[in-house]
Amino acid sequence: MSRATDEMKYSIREEKAVSIAKNLLQLHILTHEQIAKATELPIAKVKELAEGLTTE
Repeated sequence: MSRATDEMKYSIREEKAVSIAKNLLQLHILTHEQIAKATELPIAKVKELAEGLTTE
């Protein structure tokens, strides 16, 4: 596969993980650490998303 294809796949996966993380954050059931583990996003990214949701 080409590098561009690999980058596009990574980008799509990350977008989906971010979407799932936002949905989980809105449920107020899981901790940031649990969401990070479930979505394979860095904990810093999950915290950033959580802060963004509180300001929307």
